[in-house]
Amino acid sequence: MITITILISTLCIAYLALVVFFIKGWANIPYFENHNKNLKNKLPSISVVVAAKNEEKNIANLLQSLVNQSDKNFELIIINDNSQDNTLAEIEKFHNFFKKMIILDAKNSGKKFAVNQAINSANGDIILTTDADCAANEKWVETVRHFQAENDCDLLILPVFMRANDLYFSDIQQLEFISLVASGAGAVGGGSPIMCNAANMAFKKEIYLRSQNDLQFLKQSGDDVFLLESVKRAGGKIRFVKSQDAVIQTNACENLHDFFRQRSRWAGKASAYSDKLLVCTALTVFLISLSQITTFVLGFFAVKYFAIFLSIFLIKYLTDIIFINKIKVFFKIKNIALNAFLLSLIYPVYICITAIYGLFFKNVKWK
Repeated sequence: MITITILISTLCIAYLALVVFFIKGWANIPYFENHNKNLKNKLPSISVVVAAKNEEKNIANLLQSLVNQSDKNFELIIINDNSQDNTLAEIEKFHNFFKKMIILDAKNSGKKFAVNQAINSANGDIILTTDADCAANEKWVETVRHFQAENDCDLLILPVFMRANDLYFSDIQQLEFISLVASGAGAVGGGSPIMCNAANMAFKKEIYLRSQNDLQFLKQSGDDVFLLESVKRAGGKIRFVKSQDAVIQTNACENLHDFFRQRSRWAGKASAYSDKLLVCTALTVFLISLSQITTFVLGFFAVKYFAIFLSIFLIKYLTDIIFINKIKVFFKIKNIALNAFLLSLIYPVYICITAIYGLFFKNVKWK
């Protein structure tokens, strides 16, 4: 019993230390406001890259948000990854709305290969990526261009918001997703980036080309984090753009099947990560989740384990609440206490299931 108590206490302390690190890192990042009007000669050229597969229902929403950009001086490259629906027809409807729009057909199957093909065809100094089921703030391109002109970064991590729909399930997803994004941002602010999302990131094309051998093309996903790790190892400059104008919005998963498949795909690439802080973070979250499930089950055989379970639950829940309160204004989060409580109930179960499934069944397809 003493050994278990020591192990649980160590896990809780490690989790608390991680969250404190993220909170301090988030506070270290200044808000970016584009007030510098003297950068005209320093503004980099930008290519927006999007891979689309069976997105006929979503692609128009993204393209309309790109039509509405305040800064229209960008190259748009959309690559159709062997879609079996009317995705290509929807894309072609917007061809005349852009100064320069290139539509490509993927030579190989898979998002990584599609994105790689598109980037190699791009003419911009900076590659700005998003997904076909997203929508951009109208100052997205403008903000990225000006931030890059002021800071000259190798890789920019940009904020992704998840849209909630009428289902309460989406509210829980939204909170969990935002926590991930904010944790990634906090790690950047703490000086050790660990996470990013290809739904909203930017990088120098020359850096990407230099890092291609590190992107592990045989894995279904993970090119974003693998690129981040490559840039980090090389000592590249990585920043998080804390600005509402740099936001991309994405959709919540519509059902449990899609949610499970997405999270399993994320978990499946975890074994290939090499960054020590990322591995430590993932392992700590998994172990504290596993400890909650284990102590809860053991509680049916010895009531003392219910007390341990309750202690872990309360420590993690209160720690999460503190973190969420620090980021709630930027991410416009509501119903924090209730949603965080419900998420805390289901989080350990889904984390353990998707982690184990993702590691043993790694070939979870993108689409």
